[in-house]
Amino acid sequence: MDVTLKETIKVAKGVFLLSLLYVFIALVFGFLDKALLYGIFFGSVFTVLNFRLLSLSIKKSVTLDPSKAMVYAGRNYIVRLVLTGVVLLVSVKADYINVIGTIIPMFFPKFIILYQNTRKGGI
Repeated sequence: MDVTLKETIKVAKGVFLLSLLYVFIALVFGFLDKALLYGIFFGSVFTVLNFRLLSLSIKKSVTLDPSKAMVYAGRNYIVRLVLTGVVLLVSVKADYINVIGTIIPMFFPKFIILYQNTRKGGI
């Protein structure tokens, strides 16, 4: 199994655990509803797929010569940015998806990576 897939799996597991924690906190504080659950699910799935697209883009970029790598990475960045915009737009427009429930999981990979690096003594 290649390194990018391993890291994606680690992040996916972390996103799943943080999403469960998010659901638990919403349940405890009494603001859990179907729209929030849909938002958490939607945001979490998108976040993992977005992270996978990023890892595949980086993996391919390092094999290209620098000028082509910049164009390729830039193009993929724009694609991921547009996809994020579409996900947020769908979340805003759909009454059955909570926007905050969608947005918060988008930060989970950052938390997971920071946590992993601090555990290893990195950063």
